[in-house]
Amino acid sequence: IAMKKTLIALAVLATSGAAMAQSTFTLYGVADVNVERLKGADSVMQMSSGGLNGSRWGLRGSEDLSGGLKAVFNIESGYNIDTGRSVQGGRLFGRQAFAGLEGGFGSVRLGRQYTPIGNVADIYGTKGYDVLALLPTLSAGGLPSSMETLLGGVGVTVNNSAYRADNAITYKTPAMGGFSAEIQYSFQAAGDETNSGVNKKLGRQFGLNGVYANGPITAAIGYVSIQDTFGGAIAAGDQKANEVVLVGGYDLGVAKVMGVFTQTDYDADENMTVFGLSAAFPFGAATVTPGFAIAQDATFGLTDKADVKFFTLQATYDLSKRTALYSNLTLVDNDEGTNFGFNGPEANKGSNGIQFGVRHRF
Repeated sequence: IAMKKTLIALAVLATSGAAMAQSTFTLYGVADVNVERLKGADSVMQMSSGGLNGSRWGLRGSEDLSGGLKAVFNIESGYNIDTGRSVQGGRLFGRQAFAGLEGGFGSVRLGRQYTPIGNVADIYGTKGYDVLALLPTLSAGGLPSSMETLLGGVGVTVNNSAYRADNAITYKTPAMGGFSAEIQYSFQAAGDETNSGVNKKLGRQFGLNGVYANGPITAAIGYVSIQDTFGGAIAAGDQKANEVVLVGGYDLGVAKVMGVFTQTDYDADENMTVFGLSAAFPFGAATVTPGFAIAQDATFGLTDKADVKFFTLQATYDLSKRTALYSNLTLVDNDEGTNFGFNGPEANKGSNGIQFGVRHRF
């Protein structure tokens, strides 16, 4: 009898192990904290979160449904490690929250997701290749007082609505010779589904991209059209914001050179253009990345002489595969019609910031 019980127990364990082998579940995250000094009209020394990558934790998993089909999910929460508070408006899973299916056909995902244009922006704005990223929201308030948004690779415009989308359905093709593509439709932003009248389409958006990454070459294009979702100095109403981002890069061995172009247009003929260039130079465990960018007509035609120039320098040193030290330096130079930058920036003047921090991945 004892032998039979042992055999039954072993059979149950074997069956359980086979079932477990068909599923995956991963806890992961980033803890990124720094000390920064920002100088505009005034100077401030402070602690900040996310100088290299936004601090986050998440859960992702998959289940093998046989025949090459898998069920997948990902929930991801952003937080400020210096205060422990949630970001993305206090959402529990503000960075991502989706479920879907993957197979030989590609993948289909539903929920809150990164947008196709946001994924293209990340090619330029992360992985140590750039400390500028694309510009965050440019409106009368200028840039935030911290360097986090400017340097964190989250900078597509249109109030950052173009970087993540609520209520979105996304199809991504399988990789084909280094090429892949995404198409996405978002029904509306969270909380806006019951709006009526002129705002009944608030937050509705459509986006797509195409990405080629093969050997030393990287090339990508992303597009988004957002319905009636801007504020600040831009007029509200039944209008659309359209944006395109182009990214290109080549790995020379001694350096990886990256370039970016973005054009943002509104129905009311306001527009802004951004050009950027960076080069990452590896030196063993260290990487040094200078960068330059210019935002032309940064107030969307509301003022004259409204260009803004950015000069950046980033240095990282990998202590291990998961932990790195970093430093970021950013100089912002305004025209007469702009006052973007840090800590009380002024028109026709510059501001600057410097960070020293540590990032740990888990």
